[in-house]
Amino acid sequence: MRNNNYSSLRSDRLKDTGSNVISQGFRAQAESKNDHDTSHGVQTVTLKGLPSPREPSGDSYSNGSSNAYRRNMRIGSRQQNARSSSSRHSSKKQHDYSATQQAQQLPMINNNALTKRPPTSNRDGNSAMITEEYHLASVASIKGLKPGNPNWTNQDNFIVIEQFDNRDYNIYCVLDGHGEIGHHVSRRCRESFPQHVRSTNYDIRKSFALMQNELNSSDMDVRCSGATCVFATLIGRMLTVYNCGDSRAVLGRRLATGGYVAIPLSTDHKPDHPEERKRILSCGGHLGCRQAMVNQAGRGLVSVPVGPTRVWYQFRGDTMGLAMSRSLGDSIVHKSGVSADPEIMEHAVEEGDEFVIIATDGIWDVIDNSQAVQLVQNFSSKGGNWSTLEAANWLAKFARSRWEKMSPMVDDITCIIIRLSSGSSAGPSPTHARRESLGGRRDMLGKSGIY
Repeated sequence: MRNNNYSSLRSDRLKDTGSNVISQGFRAQAESKNDHDTSHGVQTVTLKGLPSPREPSGDSYSNGSSNAYRRNMRIGSRQQNARSSSSRHSSKKQHDYSATQQAQQLPMINNNALTKRPPTSNRDGNSAMITEEYHLASVASIKGLKPGNPNWTNQDNFIVIEQFDNRDYNIYCVLDGHGEIGHHVSRRCRESFPQHVRSTNYDIRKSFALMQNELNSSDMDVRCSGATCVFATLIGRMLTVYNCGDSRAVLGRRLATGGYVAIPLSTDHKPDHPEERKRILSCGGHLGCRQAMVNQAGRGLVSVPVGPTRVWYQFRGDTMGLAMSRSLGDSIVHKSGVSADPEIMEHAVEEGDEFVIIATDGIWDVIDNSQAVQLVQNFSSKGGNWSTLEAANWLAKFARSRWEKMSPMVDDITCIIIRLSSGSSAGPSPTHARRESLGGRRDMLGKSGIY
């Protein structure tokens, strides 16, 4: 990876021209994981139809740090004109079951295929996979594929601690790093979060603030690197989810009719969400999508938005954009309204609540909430102490197979499956950790997380 010794922010290249923010003359290079984007410009392409170009929504961060996919283009973005003085702050709230999440247009899952063996990679048999099994939960994590970067490091990480400090206090967390040193950010969070939870007397919200302060004062350069985080605690029958970014938590509930329903326990923090947008604009942030000039028959050049809405800023002469509105790290863009304050959701586990899925967007970009619950319920419907390890392994490999069918770039994939039983809380948590390739498995001695 490129040396992350950056110079100070340069804002003189960002020129306001009415409704557009234009910076010219930059060479935009798509980074392997395009979470932080410098290529939000005006690019001339020729298309024969009306559909606009699109990029995977999971690419939250891209910058000019990779040698892959180099191309020259003019850089430009749209600036939102609205301004607001109000700022959004997360507050603890009870779950509203009437709230529904917009379904993604993803292929349907064939139920007949669920009884077959989990899909495996047909592209790279050496792609590392990690699985860990605990008393109530299991984890599966698969390293992604990045064209032009054969030595890619999995930027996801996770924390699973059952009976934390020998108390009826269980912690489940996924972290999705982005930027040049995103893997270091997610690892530091994995190592430090438990200490902050203790030091704050189990105040998770304060722990997020301490984690952000630690990253800002560390010897790592987190100006353009960070991580999303979903941090869940299960205390008795009370489940609390703290979300910062676009990873996600989903509850799987069995209905009296025997069917299953997916209940979101978090909201993706995207810059185009009304309240997130209001906070960012009130802090002086610039929002917009990349623009492509599309040559359409009979219409000539037409400007078409490309990819997700991003928070744009200048750094070392490059125009960069973050496609999420909350994260840990990313110290520069936090000055423009991006927040490390988690949104909190409390849920009292009820009869019929069978499992929780906590996963990074490597899952959610290719599998929607209902489909993920559909996959896991194939295991939970067996009853008893059904295997969360088999369910996590299946879900991760299913997502991997979908990525490989749609893109040469495969995102890192991490998911935790938590079994919500009506019995006693978790006892001592013997960990069975495995590190495997998609073509085979070998045992390892390991602790929670990716090293």
